[in-house]
Amino acid sequence: MTMPSERRRALRWARATLGDIQSDPGAPAELKSDVAAVLAAFPDDRAVATCFLEQDDDNLARQLVAIEAAQEVLWHASRCPELSEQTRIASEATDRHFPQRWELSNASWTRSPRDWVELYLLRDMDAETMRQELLKLGITNIDAACARLSRARPPRLEVL
Repeated sequence: MTMPSERRRALRWARATLGDIQSDPGAPAELKSDVAAVLAAFPDDRAVATCFLEQDDDNLARQLVAIEAAQEVLWHASRCPELSEQTRIASEATDRHFPQRWELSNASWTRSPRDWVELYLLRDMDAETMRQELLKLGITNIDAACARLSRARPPRLEVL
């Protein structure tokens, strides 16, 4: 089972892996074109690290479409014989914990993008965990993201 923290890590790795695919000398032109289209809307490290809490709903929806397209590109890249072995392995490793099509597809997913983020990326996240992840990435302005996380998640009631 893929944990939310593994999904967040896979999303961060995906940007670098997509860049590797694009710069691989053996990559077919069609694959490079697909990668360029995905990277144009793909979330940056800050958006992933903050679990999109700073994004408005329209931008989040566009980024989730890019994530869905990226999964398809990673799958094809891992099976593309023209790519270097290293790029294929990186694509396969990233895709292993990457959100899958059935988890993202609008056809099967009737919840809002915010609900998807809550279920697949935030289940193991609290303000302190987010703070630590942001500090690891060198993001120092973390209060806004942590405050928004607190507003997005009502405090849990403790049963005595």
